[in-house]
Amino acid sequence: MADSTMLTSLFELPILVVDCQTTGASPAHGHLIELAWSWTAAALHSPDVVARKIALPQGATVSRRVQQITGLGPLDLVDAPAALEVCQELRAQTCARQVAAVVAHYARFERSFVEPLDTGLSHPWICTHAIARRLLPGLPRLGLRAVAGYLGYTLAEEKRAGDHVLATAFVWRAFVDLFEREHAVFTLADLMDWLVQTPAPRDASRIYAMPREKRLALPETPGVYHLLSRSGDVLYVGKASSLKDRVNSYFRSPGTLSSSKHELVSQVHDIAVTETGSSLEAALLENEHIKHLAPPYNASLREGRRRVVYLSSNLTESSPVSAPTVMLGPLIRRDERHPIELFAALVETTTPDALWAGELAGGHDVDAAALAAGFALFRERHGLGTQAVVLADLLRLGRELLRARERAIAIDDPDELPVDEQPADSPQAIATRLERILSNFSRELARARWLCRLSESVLAWEDGESPEHPRRMLVIHQGRVWEQGELEAGEPLPLPPGHRRSRLQRQGVMDLGTYDRLRVLTTELRRLVAADKALWLRVGHAEPIKTARLARILLHL
Repeated sequence: MADSTMLTSLFELPILVVDCQTTGASPAHGHLIELAWSWTAAALHSPDVVARKIALPQGATVSRRVQQITGLGPLDLVDAPAALEVCQELRAQTCARQVAAVVAHYARFERSFVEPLDTGLSHPWICTHAIARRLLPGLPRLGLRAVAGYLGYTLAEEKRAGDHVLATAFVWRAFVDLFEREHAVFTLADLMDWLVQTPAPRDASRIYAMPREKRLALPETPGVYHLLSRSGDVLYVGKASSLKDRVNSYFRSPGTLSSSKHELVSQVHDIAVTETGSSLEAALLENEHIKHLAPPYNASLREGRRRVVYLSSNLTESSPVSAPTVMLGPLIRRDERHPIELFAALVETTTPDALWAGELAGGHDVDAAALAAGFALFRERHGLGTQAVVLADLLRLGRELLRARERAIAIDDPDELPVDEQPADSPQAIATRLERILSNFSRELARARWLCRLSESVLAWEDGESPEHPRRMLVIHQGRVWEQGELEAGEPLPLPPGHRRSRLQRQGVMDLGTYDRLRVLTTELRRLVAADKALWLRVGHAEPIKTARLARILLHL
């Protein structure tokens, strides 16, 4: 490399920023599916990006996990050019430009996929991750998303090469500024020397973007909090019985956090809170905020692929809304078909469809013959013989299996619980999977009936330490919080506004948001019961359900 290049200011240094998305962690175990690049410099703030999807070699696949994190599936790559063609394009464009270095966040990873494909990139590689280990050693995570978020750039949720190139260019600009201001590193020669002479510190003190004083000033009351990026985007929504204690727990006990939570707190610049009257109300409000904002770090309560479905009594018809002929539900369907629909189809056919054999086997690679053998063993286990199986009998069997599982869990009897020791395609494993589908379906139906009852209800509970403290009250109408406040001691619990509504009418309001809202409420009822709080729940004309009876009801949900 020419001496003039080594002495070029880092701000003016012409660089090529590269990022790729792949199906595996190394060329030996994966293939390129996307490559992006940009010719830029730290002095440029709006670099142009070239992004190319790449066709898979014949016989190669994209795992479900990779599809989820990138949004790229086999159909997206059908008409894409081959990897060699894309790399030749990169080579031709690079030859026409002056480039002093190649920059990538995990340079070893990108380099392992790109260099063997005749890209002509003989330039030195600069790894921004290696720099981050030295400049930001106390950051909880040093992946591109965490480092860019800490510095002020929020990546899109899907991992795409073009967005990652922009983020890497942003990180490079920020690092160049830090080098000049704090480390007297001005040129490429200075940087190379600094990387050799500056080891990554060990056991560095944690650093965070959000000022410590901000979180210490939070109230010690129940509520909902939003963790915000520098640009104000909501990264995460959470609930708390004490906002101050909960939020500070992310920063006081980093060793207890998951890797995704470490990545999250690395990016948090600010926080917004909403106080509530109780922890239960905070949980319900959290659900509403997650549904409305869809923050990237809230997975469990986001819609995703879930949707509400109702089934007919013979399990052959389904509908997103209930009707007199489709009233089994609401159920949650995550795939094209609910597992019990596949089970019903299995009962009705003598030649199982290989396309859905794997779905019934829990996503494992199982062929139709293995599924047939597993179903035959299932029939033998439960004395069904070879006669035609009536679906009503299967549903009764499902209830018996559910009760058996509940008894085994209650007495902690491992001999009564199914154990996943057999290969996924063995008859024993498949028969056990079919039993679980039936017992899970019975539990889902019980939960569905409960949620419909809960959609028109009035709840009161003691949230304070003293019995004289006013009870909190929540009125649920059409599956939504209709009213909330306090109920004085001795004041009777009112009737639910919609207590006369039929089951079909209650099902009519049960979209996914309502389902999740009532599911969260049920979880909070479990918490109150476990804490031995006095509570009263009215779901009709009858006397309110009290704590002990509610505990028995919740046991079967």
